Amino acid sequence: MGHEPSLSGDYLDAIFASIRSFAQELDASRRWLLRAEQTENQAWRLSFLHEARATCERAPARLAALVEHLAALGGGDSLPAPLDRLPGRLAVMRRDLSAHQERLAKLEAKVAEGAEPIGRA
Repeated sequence: MGHEPSLSGDYLDAIFASIRSFAQELDASRRWLLRAEQTENQAWRLSFLHEARATCERAPARLAALVEHLAALGGGDSLPAPLDRLPGRLAVMRRDLSAHQERLAKLEAKVAEGAEPIGRA
């Protein structure tokens, strides 16, 4: 027997947990990227970039979980207030993620261009 999602506390918790986890991953990636931008030490920069990339790569899955939860409720016009605002917020979240991914990729490319070998062969 199928289960229609309802606005139970558990389901709402899952929606808000998806939003929170997306925001946390994106924020963590931004902090790592800022550290990478601010350091002069190549080894540290590479380490910080690695962490920025790892957290950034987890963010889309968090966003997808939110989309899935909203779709299960019917999405769009059928969402009750205040959840009816989330589809518009999703667009903003996607743009934020895309802009961050671009910024990260640019620094990774810049570092790769000017990278000096670490250690001796």
